[in-house]
Amino acid sequence: GARALDDTEREGLSNSDVVWLAPPVVRADHSVLPAALDALAGRTDRLYLHLDLDVIDPAELRANLYACDGGLTVDEVVAAIAAAGERLEIAAVSLTAFDASADDERRGPAVAARLLAAVAAAVDAAA
Repeated sequence: GARALDDTEREGLSNSDVVWLAPPVVRADHSVLPAALDALAGRTDRLYLHLDLDVIDPAELRANLYACDGGLTVDEVVAAIAAAGERLEIAAVSLTAFDASADDERRGPAVAARLLAAVAAAVDAAA
């Protein structure tokens, strides 16, 4: 879900084992996220799920001053969490990158609660 990367960030990602799926790629081809998760599940069985709230498009949540257009919707993030939980045990989760002073519409707590509920549902489904 990362976007608006500078050249150094882009190079770092391309030279790492991280699979970067930009929002337009996820939307254009619904098979890329499941394929990436399946590949990950072939290497491990547990997942540390790190959720930066600024991955969400500011139209749905302005998580911080760095949030930029073109992000994922809350529904897309919920679906990604469910897909991850179907393939891997979610061992831990972090919810980060939220600055309440940037959230003029006060959507952050409800969005965070919805994402954490999706994590709980994924964990319950796996149990």
